[in-house]
Amino acid sequence: MVRLYPHPKTLTKSEFDNGIWLDFEGVRNSPPAFAGMVIDGEFEFYIIDSHLEKLEPVVKDIQFMERKQFLKWLTEISINQNRPIIGYGPHEYDMILGEDSNYAEILNKMYRNANKIARKHFKENRQDGLKDYLKNPMFEYSYPNEFSDFSVTQTITSLWSQSRKVDSFQDLGKKKRTSLRKKLRKLRRYNEHDCRGMQHLMRIVVD
Repeated sequence: MVRLYPHPKTLTKSEFDNGIWLDFEGVRNSPPAFAGMVIDGEFEFYIIDSHLEKLEPVVKDIQFMERKQFLKWLTEISINQNRPIIGYGPHEYDMILGEDSNYAEILNKMYRNANKIARKHFKENRQDGLKDYLKNPMFEYSYPNEFSDFSVTQTITSLWSQSRKVDSFQDLGKKKRTSLRKKLRKLRRYNEHDCRGMQHLMRIVVD
């Protein structure tokens, strides 16, 4: 019987050092709208939903790359530089494969599920979700309180709504532009903590 997720179930120290720490943001039952990743300690955040391309100028630290192009670029980096793609759970695996089934061979070689690795390592101290690890003092990660009531779904739905109403970000009034900047910056910060928090957790595992 073929396993549903036949990628490796372990993470070595060299794979940790060379990893692509990936986290998608989106709305349930829709392709991802944003992608954040940490490579060699540097965090990058991308709009990958073409409906939101016009928001690229809103925040200087956010770039637009069409989703198919982004996934092609991501998987090429993974294969060409021998960098595992590390996500928290099967979600990122599923989203990439759902976009193009031809990525199966790459994913089955290069993908790592940080949740499965953490559960196996921490055993009786395992937590239900990434945020549970990051908020637990046992794991020594400083997770900000600003995200206690933060909703990715509401944020992205609002961004879609605003984007549909105008041809350009500059067409919005100053108040709306300021509101959009705040939402995008907060989403970026939220995603960065997911990426870096996952990396922090795996550092405990491999050290």
